[in-house]
Amino acid sequence: MVSPKFQPTKCILTDGGPEAYTWPIFVISEGTMPIITVEAIEGRSLEQKRELAKAITQAVSEIYLVTPDRVHIVIHDSPRENIANGGVLVCDK
Repeated sequence: MVSPKFQPTKCILTDGGPEAYTWPIFVISEGTMPIITVEAIEGRSLEQKRELAKAITQAVSEIYLVTPDRVHIVIHDSPRENIANGGVLVCDK
């Protein structure tokens, strides 16, 4: 069982635009190799993903006191037709 301090948490990372969505970030390992999963609607540029990976790695390595090479990040891009908000597919909004 995972200790309460390591339960999944949700962070909101948005660009403030009309289509700013919540990106849940879950820490799923409490060992020396944290694994971060980012769930996002597809459409972010490669440069945005690089910037996000760099920022997450820096924050996690500072807070968890691990070297950056120990931080693993998985970015799952989902098509708009595979995500619904309020019962409506994002592609239909």
